Amino acid sequence: TTLPDNLAVRWTFHANNTIEGSAIIFDQTVLVGTSNGQLYALDLANGKKKWEYQTNGVLAAPAVHAGSVFVGDVKGNLHCVDLATGKKRWKLAIGGVLCSSPNCSPDRIVIGSYDFHLYCVSNDGKLLWKCKTKEKLHGTPAIVGDRVLIAGCDQVLHVVDLKTGKEVKTIALDGHV
Repeated sequence: TTLPDNLAVRWTFHANNTIEGSAIIFDQTVLVGTSNGQLYALDLANGKKKWEYQTNGVLAAPAVHAGSVFVGDVKGNLHCVDLATGKKRWKLAIGGVLCSSPNCSPDRIVIGSYDFHLYCVSNDGKLLWKCKTKEKLHGTPAIVGDRVLIAGCDQVLHVVDLKTGKEVKTIALDGHV
């Protein structure tokens, strides 16, 4: 989203708790979560709350795709919320603390977990696969073509097939495979 040239108004928003993850801006809306569980949608121009959705604690930035907001929580739930209204579309319990921001392809959402798994979920909230690693996954997965790349606390870059969930390559921090 491009900020309008005339955005001279400065505003603040009191979130009633800490903000651990980054805010994102999508279509003139600021989306941000708090550690006690609120996911807020704020008007970019004036900071007024558009809607609020309750989770179990948000530690990472949400993602937006196809009119939906996706966000993980500390109880291992992946939430899908309508971008326009803030109403729940679905919630899927997948496990572990979700400190990773989700990432989206046209038909899939991927997210890393502290339970040592990379999860892939369909747009309608069905678990498609999970890929086990040797440590927690804290960072946001990248999607490049038909591959998912995610670095874990095991100091390894994992390359996973987006369709099957099979790990196709690992690259250690020191460059050895």
